[in-house]
Amino acid sequence: MDRLPTVAALGATLAFGCSYADAPAPDVEEWTVAAEPSVVIGALEGDSAYLFQEVVGATLLDDGGIVVADRGLAVIRTFDADGAFRDQMGGRGRGPGELTDLAAIWATGDTLAAWDAGTLRVTLFRPDGSLVRTVSLESSLEASGVGHLDLVVG
Repeated sequence: MDRLPTVAALGATLAFGCSYADAPAPDVEEWTVAAEPSVVIGALEGDSAYLFQEVVGATLLDDGGIVVADRGLAVIRTFDADGAFRDQMGGRGRGPGELTDLAAIWATGDTLAAWDAGTLRVTLFRPDGSLVRTVSLESSLEASGVGHLDLVVG
């Protein structure tokens, strides 16, 4: 325990001994946002392919296509680079390719991965809407001390 004050003093010395002005600037690519959008996806009324309830994520595909995840409808929609509707996947349910609580979407290569927080599953789709597979995560909460829970994923 007698090392704790020494470690705390060393930490304080390091924290106050450095300044951000001395650090080299990171090599950051600059970008700007256009005054007008190049693509608009979504509408207040009309074609249901463009109506959304609760968008929780969007991502770009390698071909310039756009993917939008809608938690409210439990669907994932794909659009081409110009914003034209391509396909829809998902839907509310617990079966293969269905979602209960769509929380995130991302693209990895030619595959879309959807995180379903309600079922603790990652569902993999092709951009054409076909189901690749579903990966389930089994979890249990175990108490390991007062006020401390561990999430065990296996």
